[in-house]
Amino acid sequence: MIYIVGERLDFKDGILLWSACNGATRQLLRLLRAPDVADEQFVACGVDGCTTPAYRVENATVRWIEPPYRQTDVVVVAAEVSEPETVYVVLNERYGFNIIPHPLNPSPTRLYRTSVGHRACSAIAVVTAPVFVERLTRDGFPKNYFYLADDRPYNLGAQGTVIAKAFAGDEVCQQLVQQAGWHIGTP
Repeated sequence: MIYIVGERLDFKDGILLWSACNGATRQLLRLLRAPDVADEQFVACGVDGCTTPAYRVENATVRWIEPPYRQTDVVVVAAEVSEPETVYVVLNERYGFNIIPHPLNPSPTRLYRTSVGHRACSAIAVVTAPVFVERLTRDGFPKNYFYLADDRPYNLGAQGTVIAKAFAGDEVCQQLVQQAGWHIGTP
């Protein structure tokens, strides 16, 4: 199963679904689809508790191409049989994100590229579930944390919310606090 999380996709062009570049001499990041992947294969599924767009893509896989000139293309390709693992394509056209490994998946990142410009950092990544994503805002401050699970993406909220849920016994939030290395003081 493939999920695309982070930005709205544009189906008007046919092949180009998303692109970002932070300046003429910066890395060009693009999400493309093969001609045999129909619009109907992209099912908008959203992420509970936030406005971050997400899509589930049926009967497809991803491949990536890095031409020699500052460009990374991730391509959604039709597949007869889904791969056994859940793969996420994570996008952010403004401020980027960080990938935090899950204890059950210490090396989730297959591809991670950025396009850094003046006060902006577009990013694209291909990761396998389970994994945590720290979606950044202006000036690099964390905005929201997401848990990209085998079944779907989950919004965990801001850092304070994650810590409160961890103290309340939420196992996923406890794993994030541990993996992120947050040191929580005690009296």
